Amino acid sequence: MNEDETSPVRAGWRLPLVICVLGLVLAFVGFGVLTDRYDRFRVETSSMENTLTAGKRAITRPVTDGGVSVQRGDVVVFDPNESGWPGREPGAQLVKRVVGIGGDSVTCCDLDGRLQVNGRTITETYLRADDPVTGGKHQPQRFTVRVPQDRMLLLGDYRGNSRDSRAYLDNEFKGSVPRSAIKAVVVAVVTPGEGVRQVSPSPVFTDAGLAGAAATDYGYRYAFWTIVTGALLVISTLLWLAVVGALAWRRRRRQPVLSP
Repeated sequence: MNEDETSPVRAGWRLPLVICVLGLVLAFVGFGVLTDRYDRFRVETSSMENTLTAGKRAITRPVTDGGVSVQRGDVVVFDPNESGWPGREPGAQLVKRVVGIGGDSVTCCDLDGRLQVNGRTITETYLRADDPVTGGKHQPQRFTVRVPQDRMLLLGDYRGNSRDSRAYLDNEFKGSVPRSAIKAVVVAVVTPGEGVRQVSPSPVFTDAGLAGAAATDYGYRYAFWTIVTGALLVISTLLWLAVVGALAWRRRRRQPVLSP
C-alpha cells in the first residue's frame, strides 16, 4: 500500500483519537471539581424530613471554601460539640436549618404556627407538620430569642421530632451555635430513581423581605454533566475507532496478492 492509500486511513484514526483525549480530559476535570469542592453526608435521622430523609445521601459544600456564605434558610452540617450541645459523641455531626443569624430576633410562633424573624412572618413550606407521638398536628414550642452575634439558631424541618436549638434555650447562648461550628452547607440531596434535588438556599426568608440569601450552587451539576459528557465522548470514539479499524482490516484483506 502506497502513501496515498494509507493517508485516508491515518486521517480516519486521528480525529477520533483527539476527541477521545478531549473526553478523558473533561471527565477528569469534572471528577476533580466534584471531589475538591464537594463532599457527601449521610443523613442518619428523620429530624429534617421531608427535606432530608434518613438514609439519603446529601451533597455538601464545605464552608472552608471562601465562596461559601451561610445564610438564613440554608441547611447546614455542624459539630454539636463545638456548639455547647452536651451528650454528643466526639466527631459527631448533625444537620439542621438556619432560621436566624447574629442579631436576629426569632419568635415562635403566630396563630398559624409560623416563625417570625425580625417581625417578618416566615412561611416555611418545607416543614413536616405532624406529631410523631399523637399523629395529629404538631403544637410548636413557644419562644423568643435574640441570636447573639456571630452565632446561628438552628431548627429541624420536622419540628415535632427534632432536638435542636430549642432544647438549649436556657444556656448562655440561647441554644445558638457559633459560625465556626458550621462545617458545610447542604446544596442537594441524591434520591435513587429520582435524581438530584436542590436543597439550599431556601427562598422563604427572602420572600418575607429578609436580605442576604446566598446564590444557588449549581457547580456540582456542571461537574457531573462534564463527567457524563467526557464519558460519552470516550465511549463514542472507541466505537468509532473500532469501526475504522475494522474497515482498515477489511480493506487490507481485499488487496490482491501479487506474484513475484
